[in-house]
Amino acid sequence: MHTQTPNTPRTNPSWFQAGLAAFAAVALLAQAGCGGTTASGGGGGATPAPVVPAWQTPATRYTGAISAINPQMAMDASNNVFLVWQSDVGAGIYAVFVSIYNATTATWSAAAQISTGATSATLPQVAVDTSTNAATKGDAVVVWQQDNGSAVTHIWASHYSVAAGAWTVAQQIEFNTLSAVSPKVVSDRFSNDFLIVWTQPNLNAGNPTSIWYNFWDSGWANWGTEGDLSASTVTALNPSVATDGLGNAMVVYQENSGVVGIDDIKSKRHTWGAATWGTAAIVDNQAFTASNPQVGMDATGNALVVWEQGSAIQSRWYNKSTNTWNTPVYIETTIGTHSNPRISMLPSGTTMAVWEYNDGTNYKVFANKYTVTTITSGTTSSTTASWGTETALSTGIVVGARNPVVALNSNGTAVALWQMPSAVAVNNINAIRYSSSAWGTAAQIDAAVSPATSDNPMVVIDASGNSWAAWQQGGTLIMSAQYK
Repeated sequence: MHTQTPNTPRTNPSWFQAGLAAFAAVALLAQAGCGGTTASGGGGGATPAPVVPAWQTPATRYTGAISAINPQMAMDASNNVFLVWQSDVGAGIYAVFVSIYNATTATWSAAAQISTGATSATLPQVAVDTSTNAATKGDAVVVWQQDNGSAVTHIWASHYSVAAGAWTVAQQIEFNTLSAVSPKVVSDRFSNDFLIVWTQPNLNAGNPTSIWYNFWDSGWANWGTEGDLSASTVTALNPSVATDGLGNAMVVYQENSGVVGIDDIKSKRHTWGAATWGTAAIVDNQAFTASNPQVGMDATGNALVVWEQGSAIQSRWYNKSTNTWNTPVYIETTIGTHSNPRISMLPSGTTMAVWEYNDGTNYKVFANKYTVTTITSGTTSSTTASWGTETALSTGIVVGARNPVVALNSNGTAVALWQMPSAVAVNNINAIRYSSSAWGTAAQIDAAVSPATSDNPMVVIDASGNSWAAWQQGGTLIMSAQYK
């Protein structure tokens, strides 16, 4: 056996070198004849570089002849996406449209009008059944307000059945004599029922605005009878609704305290099975106006409410097992005015919140994460929960970073969007991602240029971190972009 000393070159005979050169030439010619190269994969070789996830080029989902605005989105458990919006179809009449992204074929359906009639349908909202029921998961409900032609608006809805692959004919779901506005809808994530809440005056003295509700009952495949949830004797507005996956629901809303100019945040809980609403509870605890509440529920019925009060953002945790509320806490400490909070909650209770911040001159977007950790030892478990430190997502001198939205997935990845003026005073859509416990760098994801402007962003995210964003652009376009 021969050995070779390291770093000592070995000299081969001339006949061996000539044969090796000929062999290499033949191999090269054979490879060329087969049309294969390392880059194309025909001849093997190095592994191609992995694809780096990124926002894809925006695509137009719909072009309105006059206008197309107010996009809303929801994603089901199979990563299909429902996108709805309103569009002026002529003579100042708005209609509600929908397009569905099929995650299996990676295609969007053609835009379809689901509202009917010759009066305006506006402010659509959408929710999708995210339960594991194979027969109904992916069913959806779209709700909106629609003028009756006599200056009164009613709540209308259409239900989408996966099994049938079709939308029901739009139907009115409340029949009060005074205008109903601003509907919100949520899936119960349990039995394929859906809950809608909205604002509408009742018949108490002075006809104060109250919070109303109705259920889509999957067993009957129809809507129930509307009910006055808050039964307010003073003004109530701005409802937010969430469910826990067990059929229970919580609605929070803003209601006048009885003192002019001072509103409270109130909550009511609906118990599945008993089909009853509990007693209203006051969530905030300060003697100045609270507004714009947002609510989320975890998988066991606990809830987190976030709202603005004065110039701050506060939150409060509801413990289902004790039927009590923890002490309210501030989720930010930066001096300035904080407003317009939005949240995304996981079944564990962990929540990401975003909001607008004004330092007196500029608007920026901030975020904070509420982390819920459960530690199990044997047959016992303990849970800790707390807010982190707020983070500025839009940085530098920002004149108007507004309308933030956020989506958080089960792996702890989040994506936030907002609209922000560019150097040419046109709103653009900015996005930023959160992973490995840190926010990345914000980047523009739309391509609007003057005089067009991009507004009202929406976002959804799947378990792998792939995301869809949608927004209105130039007043006539509904746009979308995918992160993958």
